[in-house]
Parts: sequence; structure tokens; C-alpha cells
Amino acid sequence: MWVPKTQIVLVIGYSRLRRPLSKGDAEPPPPMKRKSRHVVIMSLCYWILHRPLELAVLVLHSEEAKEVEIVVLRHQLHVLNRQVKGPVLKPHERALLAAPSRFLPKGAGPLVGPPRDRPGLAPCAS
Repeated sequence: MWVPKTQIVLVIGYSRLRRPLSKGDAEPPPPMKRKSRHVVIMSLCYWILHRPLELAVLVLHSEEAKEVEIVVLRHQLHVLNRQVKGPVLKPHERALLAAPSRFLPKGAGPLVGPPRDRPGLAPCAS
């Protein structure tokens, strides 16, 4: 995040007095254009209207509709997991990843792998 390297000395209404920039300071970004402000304001208005409507729809859904949505999302996740290939690691990258495993207790199992069923969660589709 860019932080201007100016120090506000005095605030009078909307005008500000600042210390001058020194040679090593970065120049502040140009002021936001009118069109950019318009886009930001429209985006904020959309968000303010969209979120309460989304919450109302979520509350009004029946349990069966929520279950169907979960099944559809799990299917989409399963399809995407089949499409993703594992990373192609070079030997030095494998060694770098394997080094910390020496400090794990025996039989700890893999650190990274397919999701396992956990108590309290719905079973994973495999």
C-alpha cells in the first residue's frame, strides 16, 4: 500500500498545509480522475444494494435449496480438482520442501494431500 511521505501540519477546513517533499521522497500519485470517482461511487452503490438483497435471498431459501446448492458446489469443486495438475517441481525445490519434514514426528503423514473427512464436516466427494 502506498503511503504518502508528507506530514500534515495544520488542517483548516478542507485545506491542508504540508511539509515539502525531500529528494528521496516518492512523488504522490496523481489525483483521481472524475471518471474513476464515478466508477468507485457506482461500485459502492452496487455493493450497498446487492449485499442486503443477497442476505434476504439466503435467509428465505429452504433447507432443500441450500442442500442442492451445496451438492452443486461440491460437484463443481470436484470437476475443477480433476482439471488441475500438480506443480512440476525441480530437484532443488523438492529438497527444499522435504527438509522441514525431518523435524516431524514419525508417522505424521503427508503435510499436503487430498482432503480427508473430518468429524463435524460433510464427507468429501472423491
